[in-house]
Amino acid sequence: MDGYFTIIEHPRSEYVFWWSQAALFVVLLVGVVIAYFELRTLSRQAKATLLLELDRRFEGPELSAVRRALQGIRDGAVIAVGQAHPAAGDGERATQIRAECLRVITDMRTHHPDNYSQLLSFMGFFETVGLMVRRRYVVIEEIDELFRGPILAIDLHFRDHIAQREQETGVPVGLYRHALNLADQVRLRASR
Repeated sequence: MDGYFTIIEHPRSEYVFWWSQAALFVVLLVGVVIAYFELRTLSRQAKATLLLELDRRFEGPELSAVRRALQGIRDGAVIAVGQAHPAAGDGERATQIRAECLRVITDMRTHHPDNYSQLLSFMGFFETVGLMVRRRYVVIEEIDELFRGPILAIDLHFRDHIAQREQETGVPVGLYRHALNLADQVRLRASR
């Protein structure tokens, strides 16, 4: 006896070894499948929680006040353009409404900076949402279904103003780029 242990060969020991390896593989495979479904469920729950939190923040008092202010700006622009250009076609009217919104927001920036800052919280919210979409924390379909109208309002209320601001000294190019990209994606989806 050369060593401390002696391996006793049994005629069926090789079969037992292979069957135990196959059983171990099956147990491992079942564990992997269970872990996959558990992780998928957790991922869905995390996305649902994120979407609910976004909705809660969007429906909160600060953004509700901003949404009412934006609706007032839009309604005022529609009335002003309707009175000034009653015979204008839809395309011309839309262009005039955008110009009126630009004028009102620019005036607000100059004469009512506190109100202007509150309006920008709307863009800040959608800048965050746009970044989440870009990084694929949420998918564009879900955001589109939740926020299509407000996202499309970005074009009407802010796109021209942001382009104007980017021309100013000291304002970085790409200001609110994630929000504007989000608006582009939603507008494209809405046109299909």
